Amino acid sequence: QEVLEDGIHGLLVDFFDPQALAEQVATVLKHPDRYRDMRLHAREIVCQRYSLAAGTAGYTRLLRA
Repeated sequence: QEVLEDGIHGLLVDFFDPQALAEQVATVLKHPDRYRDMRLHAREIVCQRYSLAAGTAGYTRLLRA
């Protein structure tokens, strides 16, 4: 919930509901084309927010504060 937006660049399911998780995984595997744009957007977000450069810049700001 802190990292992604449900339906935008990821899918959230109840952590304590393994059946819901299994069903969501099965749906994505059955219909990969339906989730293509979400996958691409997720990769873009991860590269922007969690790249080595972004992490290094964050640590530098923290140390300079």
